[in-house]
Amino acid sequence: MPIVAKFNERERKISDCFLKGFLTSKELANELDIPITTINFFFERAFRIYGVNSRSSLFKILLSEKQDFFIAEIQNFLRDYM
Repeated sequence: MPIVAKFNERERKISDCFLKGFLTSKELANELDIPITTINFFFERAFRIYGVNSRSSLFKILLSEKQDFFIAEIQNFLRDYM
């Protein structure tokens, strides 16, 4: 199971916006209407979980997990309905 699946709802929203291109804490906070401190806490936690120390590294991992998730969903759909 991808680690991103273990994020709570708010963390998933932050990671989704991050993957959509809202890259700075200020952009994310404005888009989600939450405090910048919440965004910064998310990144600190995500860095620890994934063992990375940069947003670019985190971005690559989250994007890869999202792609893997959607591929698995499509494969399941095709297996069940084809």
